[in-house]
Amino acid sequence: MKHRSTLALVCLVSAAACSRQSSAPVSPSSTAAATSHVNADATLKVTAPENQSPPGGQTLTPGDLVLVVKNSRRLYDPTMRLTYSFEIWSDGTDVAGFLRYAGPSAEGTDGTTSHTVPASVELTPEHIYKWRVRSYVGLDNSEYSAWSTFVAPTNTGYIRSLGNGSAEIYDPMTDGRTIGSIHGAVNFVPGVGFEMGARDSWIEYVMPEPDTCNACEFSAILNHLHSVSNDEDPKDSVISARVGFSAFNDNPYRLSVDKRGNNAVAWRFITGDAGSYIETLGTGERPIVNFRFANQYFVEARWTRNPSIFTVTYRQDNATGPILYRASKAYGREYRPHPLVAYAGRPWIGGERGEPSTVAGMIIRQLWLSPNPRPAFANR
Repeated sequence: MKHRSTLALVCLVSAAACSRQSSAPVSPSSTAAATSHVNADATLKVTAPENQSPPGGQTLTPGDLVLVVKNSRRLYDPTMRLTYSFEIWSDGTDVAGFLRYAGPSAEGTDGTTSHTVPASVELTPEHIYKWRVRSYVGLDNSEYSAWSTFVAPTNTGYIRSLGNGSAEIYDPMTDGRTIGSIHGAVNFVPGVGFEMGARDSWIEYVMPEPDTCNACEFSAILNHLHSVSNDEDPKDSVISARVGFSAFNDNPYRLSVDKRGNNAVAWRFITGDAGSYIETLGTGERPIVNFRFANQYFVEARWTRNPSIFTVTYRQDNATGPILYRASKAYGREYRPHPLVAYAGRPWIGGERGEPSTVAGMIIRQLWLSPNPRPAFANR
């Protein structure tokens, strides 16, 4: 789950890191009123603010991103009530870049002013950003502070509410850690991801209540897929989801995407009514894909509303690679499990109907489940 830490606001507090766990790059944020309505030239009789934290050039650690400046000094009128306009721009000081975020904060009373960047502002992991500040009253403003830079932190993944009835899951699995719960023999392969050691291995992700994912993309990067039989047995899954924790094979909100024994692709999508669901029917709808052990693949399940379409895609290499398989079907009832529980592999507990059904030996990383588009950096 996304970890948020209490960070230093001024140098009198230990812990210099002032950053926020990042997740996905976004298009430039619209500027807040504090920036959009002030003059381009300095017209206020005060000194420029001075950037204090985070220190220039520092690589940040996960947590809230808090920007801190030393307040402007008033040259004539000590009664002026200043507001500070904070800006974050893409790239370092040697690149023009573009505005990613701007927001105001009222002046602090201890000689400094701090500004917590909203959690909705996402920064590309390990990317250089620059920031600056100016103070203003009405339409009059100071000179800008000098630029300072920081490096966005490495993203270690999160499960978070989006505040609109949906949630988002991101698990890179590239550093030996997962934000999910491991079941069975799951091993980290450096530089590749987590290997499912057996058919009874899986990683579990539970969305926070009351969120769900009515229209979403569920995707991941896979390695070590290959044919293991001459027919469709074993009928195993690479990714899956359900409502709660009842037996998977009897679950009313079951979603599974398979790579079967002979490399046939199959899938099933149930939206709360076990008597009305969509799946691949017959061998004609389950073509054999030439999955090879040495290659890398991308898998995606996507469901939309208006129109209600469920689509499964396999690509070579990554999310922009050549399409190896794609098929869609229309569905009726809205997909709204509470809680939505997603999986790398497929869950199974002894005594339940069916059998263990994870593709044994597959390696998975960069798992994404969200109503938002998959971010480009999740292709690594």
